[in-house]
Amino acid sequence: MKARLVNLCCAGTACMALWVQLPANAQTQLIKNGGFETGTFAGWKTAVEANAADINLQDNFYISNPGANTPVNAFSTASNPSGGKYYAVSDDFAPSADVLEQTFVIPKNSLNLSLSYQMFVNDQSGVGPAYGDSGENIIDYTGGNYNNPPDVQYARVDLLNASAGTFSTATTDVVDNLYKGVDNGATFPNPYTNYSFDLTSLLKNGSLIPGDSYTLRFAEANNLSPINMGIDNVSLLSSPAVPEAGSVQAVGALLLLGFASPILKRKQVNR
Repeated sequence: MKARLVNLCCAGTACMALWVQLPANAQTQLIKNGGFETGTFAGWKTAVEANAADINLQDNFYISNPGANTPVNAFSTASNPSGGKYYAVSDDFAPSADVLEQTFVIPKNSLNLSLSYQMFVNDQSGVGPAYGDSGENIIDYTGGNYNNPPDVQYARVDLLNASAGTFSTATTDVVDNLYKGVDNGATFPNPYTNYSFDLTSLLKNGSLIPGDSYTLRFAEANNLSPINMGIDNVSLLSSPAVPEAGSVQAVGALLLLGFASPILKRKQVNR
């Protein structure tokens, strides 16, 4: 009987250790097809600002292979050893505004949130960034003026409220702006840059609310020359809080009591 009690207690200790480890390691991936390895835009939505000059409807985001020339204009792009077989890239025949976005739900038990992705922004005009009149930062290749369009040549990454319009940049719609501009590296085409953001503070200050839906948006607008915005390995990880030491001890004690109680009762009966 004594040996059995020891074994059961050990089992209880193992269960307690498992309970401790699971919350700390249980990360939930909120983005579907973040590496585009389906070879499609499964999980994503694309949108384009209509332009009559785009006679063959070529302005858009495309699935392509890292290092391959862009689908419309055959501009060169950087290779990506960690990029798998596919990635997403924008390319345009005419002035355009292109959007790639995905809506996700933050788990109700989420207390930690982290975003990462790889991206390059090749401005083929070489003069960006330009944001339209008065720095409007709108996702509109006309800059809001079809007759006399101001220069618009930039890319951006945003976290949006799920109710936001696809092309909206209103402060009430944008929870957080994570990138704005173009890449101006010493080499061309620009290499991928690794971006990572700890979004936990947005949960703590109420900007992001567990249980609600939000949208991750990649967008670019251009009227000087095409912008090639390349995106790969998008990841948005949610995890619950690590339990406090007092909670761990309490659960461990309950587990041990749960294993020991049947044995103690059996001892009393055997008397």
